[in-house]
Order: sequence, then C-alpha cells, then structure tokens
Amino acid sequence: MGTKSPRQQRKDQTRIKAALAALFAVGGAVVVGVLYFQAVEENPSLDPDTFCRQDGVVTEYWAVLIDTTGTSGQESAFTEAQKISVKGHFEKLTAELPPYSRLTIHELNTAANSGLEPVKELCKPPDKPNPLYTAVGPTIARFEEEFQRPLSVLLDQIVGASGAPRSPIMETIRDMRVRAFPPGRIPERKVLVVISDLMEYTDEINFYDAIPRFVTFQDEYAALSNRLSADFRDFEFRFWMLRNHDLNRGREYMDDLAVFWNAYVKDQGADRVNTTKVDG
Repeated sequence: MGTKSPRQQRKDQTRIKAALAALFAVGGAVVVGVLYFQAVEENPSLDPDTFCRQDGVVTEYWAVLIDTTGTSGQESAFTEAQKISVKGHFEKLTAELPPYSRLTIHELNTAANSGLEPVKELCKPPDKPNPLYTAVGPTIARFEEEFQRPLSVLLDQIVGASGAPRSPIMETIRDMRVRAFPPGRIPERKVLVVISDLMEYTDEINFYDAIPRFVTFQDEYAALSNRLSADFRDFEFRFWMLRNHDLNRGREYMDDLAVFWNAYVKDQGADRVNTTKVDG
C-alpha cells in the first residue's frame, strides 16, 4: 500500500478532528443531561402556592387541630401566657419537619363548623429551592411566615373563647383521620397534634362531671366508644394540653386526662403518644 499524499493526510486529519469533536459534544450533552436530571431529582419542581412537590410526593403528613370551643363556663379559662407558649412549641414543630412534608392547621369550632377543612395547608420547602424552576422559590422563612397569621388568629380565639355549648373533641379526632389524612399515597410517618384542654363535653359524656378511667369509659359508654373509633395504626399523637383555669382543681386532673387520652388513642392503634402540659 502506497504512502498517502499530503493532501489525503490532511483530509484524514480533518475527518478525525470532526469525529472527535462530535464525540466530545455527545459526551458533554450526556454529562449535562445527567447533571440536569440529578438536580431535578434532588430539587423537584414545587407548586408556587402550596410549596408542595408537583409530582405529588410527600415525605411526612402533619396535622394540627386547634380547639377553640373554650370552656363550659362563661369566662375564658385560657391565658396570654399559654398563647405565647403554644407559639414557641409551634416554632419547634416547623423546624422539626423534613423537606417536602405536608402541614395543615384545622379548627374545632362548633359555632362555625366548616367540616374541618384546613385553615392553612403548605408543604415545607427545602433549604435551597431548585433554581431551574424559579429564581425566587418558596423559602423556609416564607413557609413559617405563612403560618403565623392563621395560628395567631386561632390562638386569640382560644384566649377569648367562653361558653361553648359543647366540645366534641373525640368526635373531631375521629373525623381528622379522614379530613387531614386522605387515602392515597400516605407516607410512613403521620403525626396529629391536638391543642386543647382535652375536656370533652357533649350530651353523651361530660368530663367536667368526672374524668373517666379508660376501662370505665369502654364499659359504661360502649356504644359511644364504638362509634368514635377510627384506624390510627402507625400514627403519632402529640397532645399540647392547655390548663383549664375554669376548673377548681389542682394540676393533678391533667395527669388523669393524660392517662385517659393516651389509652384512648393507643386503643385505636396509635404508635406513639406524647403529652405536653402547656405553660401558663
């Protein structure tokens, strides 16, 4: 085989350079594509209103039920100090939430029952929103700020509440199972926070008369107990118990309440129960 002419050699070199350039272009596109999809996976697109992932993925479900029914008396039994304390607990709660978790606030108010529709519903955004979708995306600060107003409004109602005709806490907790935790792609961790004095009073049972032992409740109020049951398997409950200053009792009654509610929700499958006595 003869030696190629200089002109043929130059053509071959040009073809090799073109092939290498094409190869590098394809490789570069692959690298860019991998980096893009990695960025999308790590920082998925968020809804601008709810801050939730647009692909529907939720890491944890948290719901807060605030009881604004007040007391059986004519004057408010709750204080400004309790309001401040609850706000502090709520700040710790929002800090605990992982990215892409869903948080809703619901109100128990028999005077204006809205079917427990969320007063506020948002998902917690990541520390660094995805810049591929928005230059100024949802931020942690904005997430916390969005909850401050509805939380303050409801806590003001607690401090000013009095004379409600009934306070169906057990019924409302049952209904929260469906309202706040709809069927579908429910994540493994589900937490229900209840802010209340936990003093159930209806036509059927009144804790102001006596706080029952749970075994007594099951025995003497069997029909009511069966009607109020719900499936809370794998749920975590957190009770933020407000001291009811309308009661002429020592703080010991709160221990009796804590024992009752712990047994009540565990009987319905709750995995973990924590009761915090709110200062004030």
